[in-house]
Amino acid sequence: MKNSRFILLLLALLLVPTISTAAPKQTAAQSANGRTAEKTTETTTAPDQAVSSDNATTSAATDEPEMKIQIQKANDTNAEVADSEELKQKIRTAKPQYNPRSEKARTRMSEVAAAVEGLVRSAERINNPGIGEQVRVIARQHSEAQDKASESLDKAEKRSRAAKFVIGANFKELKEAKKALTQNRNQIKELQGLMDQLESEEEKLEIATQIIALQNQNLELKDQISESSSGFSLFGWVGKWLNKF
Repeated sequence: MKNSRFILLLLALLLVPTISTAAPKQTAAQSANGRTAEKTTETTTAPDQAVSSDNATTSAATDEPEMKIQIQKANDTNAEVADSEELKQKIRTAKPQYNPRSEKARTRMSEVAAAVEGLVRSAERINNPGIGEQVRVIARQHSEAQDKASESLDKAEKRSRAAKFVIGANFKELKEAKKALTQNRNQIKELQGLMDQLESEEEKLEIATQIIALQNQNLELKDQISESSSGFSLFGWVGKWLNKF
């Protein structure tokens, strides 16, 4: 019995160092595993951060061209608005300014204004800037001549019937109207010459359409001058001779 207890005590003494030695080893293994896990986490996190950084750079690089496109579109829109306002100003400048007294003359001047506006718009679309500018100048000159003709006709028609019967029509003002008519004819010839220089058939057609309209208005102006100068008068021939009408 004593021998058995001695053996058990001896075994207990032998086992205690073994258990004490195993515990530190286990703790060291756990620490090593913890450090390995931290390194693994760090290794995994670093590529993720790099990927996020690359995505941010790619996104910024993609957004930059899109932003430039949006800015360019805004600039183009502003340019179109500016051009539109400039075109409106050109049209206002080129149109006739005088407002005739008679309804017939007002109708004629309204048609002239429409033809002149058409010329200015066509001039903006002409590929040759030099020809386009000449078309605009002729359109403005045509309106000025029409203004002068209408104003002279209004002055001529102010003469009473009694005065016309004695001394005839106001040939001085009618002569001025005829001068404006001649100027209009010359301007139409210049337009025809410019039209022949154009290469685009579409541009030629646009100018030709406005030339026909101006020719029609010239015919109406001629008829109005003839109507104002007609009629019997006692001494009207004197006024014609003095004014070389």
